[in-house]
Amino acid sequence: GYAGNTTNCRAQVIANYFNDSAAKACGICDNCLENKKNALAQKDFSALRSAITKALFQGPLTMHELMNQLDIIDEKKVWRVVEHLLSEKYLEMSEMGFGGKLSIKKKGQDRNPARF
Repeated sequence: GYAGNTTNCRAQVIANYFNDSAAKACGICDNCLENKKNALAQKDFSALRSAITKALFQGPLTMHELMNQLDIIDEKKVWRVVEHLLSEKYLEMSEMGFGGKLSIKKKGQDRNPARF
């Protein structure tokens, strides 16, 4: 609903309620402002991806260990990049949760050998 929504533009939520799916994000509601604040610039993303790759090149790390190695203040940005890299299958996690270790997925590792 409207009150519990913490990500979508409030103006768009109202417009969608009235079947106006063409409404654009307002850019001024609390959710739009928060989304702008949390947006990653391309150079920030590239720099974080490079730092994460360099840290994990030595071997698997938990998120806590990764954060300590990166020595980065903005953990939200690191989380967003890690989540993106996981979704793109560039990284993998040994198990979900805080104990899971992140590692760089090896090329071809996701292929099913039965398909060859």
